[in-house]
Amino acid sequence: MNNGIDLAEKLSTFSEHWSPRTVTQFNHCDVMVVKAKREFVWHKHDDTDDFFLVLKGMLDIELRDRTITLAPGQMYVVPKGGRASSRCEGRSSSAVDRADEHAQHRRCGNGRAAPDGVTMHR
Repeated sequence: MNNGIDLAEKLSTFSEHWSPRTVTQFNHCDVMVVKAKREFVWHKHDDTDDFFLVLKGMLDIELRDRTITLAPGQMYVVPKGGRASSRCEGRSSSAVDRADEHAQHRRCGNGRAAPDGVTMHR
């Protein structure tokens, strides 16, 4: 990678919600951008933390015992094994997400797979 990655430009290349796109990798991990709207299913990642950094809008991360509300520029890490659901009621949000590189990272606790779509860093 010779230049910085323009996350706004990467987000402008797709319109689907809850359909993460990989923009780069580091230490065998994917760094993804995602557009969020409404609610995403309760899920957990057994082998990796779930990292969120909000770029635009607001994002609520529902945990078993509380709700974390993130504004642009704020981040939160759900520890591996922790169950969470993300939502942005009545609004759209953009975020950066990080997950384990292995194919399993695209699976959520309910078996629903995020699309194997675009890897934008190559």
